[in-house]
Amino acid sequence: MGAKVNQIGKQSEIVLSHTGKLGDFLYCLQIASWLTRIRGCKIHWVLPSTFNPFNYISDLLMMQPFTSRVSIVPFKIENFDCGGQPYKFNPADFGIEVEYYNFGFRHYPDKYVSAFYAEEHGFGYDVDYRIKLWSDADAGLINKTDEVLRSSEGAMAKLVPHAIPMGTHEDLLTLTQRMQAAKEVHTWFCGLAILCWMSSIPVTVHRVPGHAWIPTYYEGDYSYVTFVEHQESEVR
Repeated sequence: MGAKVNQIGKQSEIVLSHTGKLGDFLYCLQIASWLTRIRGCKIHWVLPSTFNPFNYISDLLMMQPFTSRVSIVPFKIENFDCGGQPYKFNPADFGIEVEYYNFGFRHYPDKYVSAFYAEEHGFGYDVDYRIKLWSDADAGLINKTDEVLRSSEGAMAKLVPHAIPMGTHEDLLTLTQRMQAAKEVHTWFCGLAILCWMSSIPVTVHRVPGHAWIPTYYEGDYSYVTFVEHQESEVR
């Protein structure tokens, strides 16, 4: 089985894997930051192509200072009943033989997601890590727009009908830069909300009864995240 690889140079590295979904994966970045700081290593991400947004994530991950490589491999995800399952696999099956750690949901999280992942391997995490969106040369050159953006769920079309829908089946670095430049960003309680929060992008997150407990998904500073609670009748 082959792997599509994006890499820079040769580094002392370890492999981290995750099987999705997007928001669930992003918490691994806080662990990657901690591992790099504590162990002085770089991170080689090994992610399955069968979760489609991962086919668009390489540029975003390569922008992070701890990333050495991104490999997108044809590992089969069987279901998303509790995150992407199964979440444990051996990268050596795809020709990647190195120290590795699988992250995923062994059951539904009973604490903040980064802490939930980290405890399985005895790791820590940097809760204040924020996603880097620009090279050092381009930082500070953001051209603000008048766009009002929203995630693409049908409920969001009813709640924010004037906003432009976004998907996650496009380059995620470019998409996140677009959200950073936008006048407003509205999302469902979903992966794009986590992407905005971890990128320090002000966002309005729309919720209904039954959505997960906020402290499971947000810890540290999320003062620029506005949660709006709706009734189910508003989105039917």
